[in-house]
Amino acid sequence: MQSMEHYRELQQKVLFEIAQMAWAGTLEDNIESLPHKLATENSPLEENLIDGYIRLGLGLSAQHQEGNLQEAAAKSLNDWESTTKIIETIPGACQYCHDKSCDKGCNQGPILCSTNNKEDDQCLACGSCIPSCKLNAIVQKGQFVPLIGALKQKEQPVFAIVAPAFVGQFGPKVSIGQLRSALKYLGFFQVVEVALFADILTIKEAFEYIHSVQKERDYLITSCCCPAWIKLIENRFPNLLKHVAPSVSPMIAGGRVLKKIHQNIKVVFIGPCIAKKAEAADHDLKGAIDYVLTFKELKTIFDAVGINPADFPAQENPQSSWGGRVYARTGGVAASMRRTLQRLEPEHKGTFESVSLDGIKACQDGLIKISTNEYIGSFIEGMACLGGCVGGPGRIIDTKKAAELVGEYGDKAEAQNPLENQKIAELLASINQKFTPDTLADWGILHRKQLR
Repeated sequence: MQSMEHYRELQQKVLFEIAQMAWAGTLEDNIESLPHKLATENSPLEENLIDGYIRLGLGLSAQHQEGNLQEAAAKSLNDWESTTKIIETIPGACQYCHDKSCDKGCNQGPILCSTNNKEDDQCLACGSCIPSCKLNAIVQKGQFVPLIGALKQKEQPVFAIVAPAFVGQFGPKVSIGQLRSALKYLGFFQVVEVALFADILTIKEAFEYIHSVQKERDYLITSCCCPAWIKLIENRFPNLLKHVAPSVSPMIAGGRVLKKIHQNIKVVFIGPCIAKKAEAADHDLKGAIDYVLTFKELKTIFDAVGINPADFPAQENPQSSWGGRVYARTGGVAASMRRTLQRLEPEHKGTFESVSLDGIKACQDGLIKISTNEYIGSFIEGMACLGGCVGGPGRIIDTKKAAELVGEYGDKAEAQNPLENQKIAELLASINQKFTPDTLADWGILHRKQLR
């Protein structure tokens, strides 16, 4: 049995080859030869893993439901559908493993895999289980093949919305303007910062806070911006849902707003999070986002096409304030809220006691305290990944360094408060709405109905 690193490298080779064939338009013709091309040993385990990496890389199930690989490739390109189940264990792999450390790989308890009966709908899709498998047989589903198909077909304009954690992921000095140019080279029609919609949601949630926190020991749980945090509350602490802000995440807001402005488009979210793939397929939220790419997956596409964002000219178009940009790291949501409240209602700012929880264990511990009526703060921010979004499983660079770069990017913003971001006014003007805080507080497109 090979090392975990060997199997990770094997998976990356599979993804690279798939992306290269999809870009060249030869995926259906050549995919059947891929297992033979990449095999390093004659073993049933490797055969199972390569087959699973291919099928999951195509965004499909590893359970052979789509027939042979050519039929699976055709489905991925022409008939792909998103699903909330975005993590699978490759069938047959567990029988070759005698290491049971994966039993502790899931932050919720026994790991969600093919060897037990854990319910799929309990999975947070946080990805913490993936590195626990010594065979690298716990794998997330990709969505880049159907996306490449959409880019190549050019039937609908494809918009990219990029998470604020992008800073430094594609090179220490690669700006959002250079990333915008590289994405347009791939065929994206336009590139928008998710931090713009984080600014919008900050203003909305500030009004929610003012409404919800009226007396001592009142509190609001933010719904921005971690889907695993919300799923944890839904799964284990449903009694707390009445305290959760009924706002969608900046990702969902971005997709909904862009589709309101532009007719017949597709929207792709690009970030460090794999739970966003499940969020985009959620029954209450589906339709806002068509595809989700991690930074790692986007880099695979760049490598397959043979481009480097650092080589592109910068098409700069600053769209976000300090507040929206720092959403990417732990404490960023709370910090943005504090500045916004200070402007909206200074007397409420004085009672603002924020608690920022990162990592599933800290999130669970904090929610347990709240559910037993222990007061821990008036504004509770939760992020499943240590360090916040910059610590997501789809990141490329070190979490600590990413957090530092996000802070520097935030400090460069012209607007230091979401209320000062004139791009919001321009956005609303495009759909004949005036930019007032009250408008954003009541704007139905920003609501997530199921939480209330």
